[in-house]
Amino acid sequence: TKNRFVCCICIAIAVLVPFSRMYVGVHTPADVITAAAMAVVLIFLFRPVATEKYKIWMPVLLPVMLACAVAFMCYVTFGSFPEDMDAHNMASGVKNAYTLLGALLGLIVVYICDEKWLKFDTKAIWWAQICKIILGLLIVLAVKSGMKAPLNAVFGENMGRAVRYFLIVITAGIAWPLSFKHFGKLGKKEATQ
Repeated sequence: TKNRFVCCICIAIAVLVPFSRMYVGVHTPADVITAAAMAVVLIFLFRPVATEKYKIWMPVLLPVMLACAVAFMCYVTFGSFPEDMDAHNMASGVKNAYTLLGALLGLIVVYICDEKWLKFDTKAIWWAQICKIILGLLIVLAVKSGMKAPLNAVFGENMGRAVRYFLIVITAGIAWPLSFKHFGKLGKKEATQ
């Protein structure tokens, strides 16, 4: 973006989140540096694919990503690991594999819906933008927290996690943007009065 304020906010978030992860002791500097390096590589590799000019590659990229996610899930679920493998580390890998699979399947559905019919407008007056963000975060958090127990009871912990993250992405990418038209009208009503 060319908006300096938005750039500053994004840079602050990109710097503060890794430091906060180290501060609370859930990641080491090596974890953070590795993740930052991967993020930079992914940005420069995939950003061109996401632009209008190279949008034709998305139908190829998404199935490749899905194949990688399925392979990762199969590896951690059915792979043979040494007996002395750290149980916490293994559980974290399994959890991440199912989270990735569910989120990626949701992303594919959101991409198809957006290409076919969603096409939402993001413009609204400033206070409506704030309301939109708060509403969206509350809805996504409600799905994330409220659906955990029921989905785990129905599908089991791993598949329940995949279904929950699928629903989170669907909610954030389809259900929430459907409200944007209403928020856009709020600003127009105020301007005409």
